[in-house]
Amino acid sequence: MGNYASYLLYAAVIIWILYRQLAPRPVKEKPTLYLILMLIGLVETVGAINANKIQLTPQWVGILAVSLIVLTAGFGALRALTCRVWADKGVKMRRGTPLTLVLWIITIGAHIYLGTLVKGSDTTMLLSLGLSLFIQQMIVIRRANKLAPANTPEDA
Repeated sequence: MGNYASYLLYAAVIIWILYRQLAPRPVKEKPTLYLILMLIGLVETVGAINANKIQLTPQWVGILAVSLIVLTAGFGALRALTCRVWADKGVKMRRGTPLTLVLWIITIGAHIYLGTLVKGSDTTMLLSLGLSLFIQQMIVIRRANKLAPANTPEDA
């Protein structure tokens, strides 16, 4: 995929993710979409490695791996804790907060910055986004499952 097409795809995915993060919606138990994003990102990353588009020196392999793990797992977990989770008429709901948005901006900015340090690392964006969303969703699901059912038909 050409650079402009890749950036356009990344921008569209990010805008869509941010919109969904801030909109109230039911908590879904199956993170299928995030697994698909990770798979596409993995295919894109492996393709870039095979085409020698990613040129990592040994010192950067460790730095990039730790950075991606911290950005992906750490910020995914933090964002999950900033989401509001509640039950409405027996349906577990979630919605991101302004702090969730700030953490997204920091996550994306840090990933873009890493992309300027390591040539070709921008191809890991979808993989990183998918994994970060997956971690966030798993924690939100766990939080939602701890809720006491509210407004169930038996309460009426």
